[in-house]
Amino acid sequence: MCRSKIFRICLLFSAGYPLFQMTLRLIERTFYYPVSEPVDTFTILDLMFLGIVLAAFVSLYLGREYSDGVIRNKLIIGHSRMSIYLANLLTVTLGAFLMHGIFFLAMFLLGRLYGLPMELGFGELAPAALLGFLFIIAYASIFTMVSMLTASGSVGPVVALIIAFFLMIMGISIYSALSDMYAEIPPELLADPGFNPLASRPKWQQVLFPLLYNALPSSQAMQLMDYVAYAGAAKAGHLSTVVIEPTVFPLLAGTSALYDLLIATFTTAIGILLFRRKDLN
Repeated sequence: MCRSKIFRICLLFSAGYPLFQMTLRLIERTFYYPVSEPVDTFTILDLMFLGIVLAAFVSLYLGREYSDGVIRNKLIIGHSRMSIYLANLLTVTLGAFLMHGIFFLAMFLLGRLYGLPMELGFGELAPAALLGFLFIIAYASIFTMVSMLTASGSVGPVVALIIAFFLMIMGISIYSALSDMYAEIPPELLADPGFNPLASRPKWQQVLFPLLYNALPSSQAMQLMDYVAYAGAAKAGHLSTVVIEPTVFPLLAGTSALYDLLIATFTTAIGILLFRRKDLN
């Protein structure tokens, strides 16, 4: 994988984008806005567009494996279809882990080096970044399934990118709709454990909206960035009325883990089942 051009380009982007973004923040703070916003959330900003990057990386990388005859040659020398599928899934997942890790470290270190305002330390931001690995597992499983079943260097990337944009737009839309709904509800009602803000909505919306809100990786990323922003503001005393309960992050992590692993298990099982029946001639 290290010899793959698309992988090297993705690694370059993972290191180059933080340099561009943090340099831009430094210029803004120096010449335009002396009191700038904290940059804590920038350390996990890649989670917002990670699906698109992984769609391109996984589909192009595995498409090349098909076009170069690597998969067919592995079958000829005796590898099982399941082992080939799982090996490719593991490879692209580890590659994505490396991209995400480089992005987080580059953002954090450049933020510190440039002296930009950061309200949370490494030990407080690292768990949020680690949670991003769960999103990666879900995304990698989805795009591995698509790429292994299309077996086309042109069709695979198109299908994967369409799915990536669809998931991102749907996740952000659901997140925004529910966030706006909660913003209009009086705090005393939200404090009531028995209060259901969707009670007036049709039954299917009461079931579907929370499910998508918690299951879609892009919506999970928005929730995680909100948590980092509010945790930083509460620690700095900028929002004296905001109290970040100790159970918030474990609850978010547990919910994300549940849905992401379910997505990964389901798509991998379907992918292996269909790949076993696929005609590679």
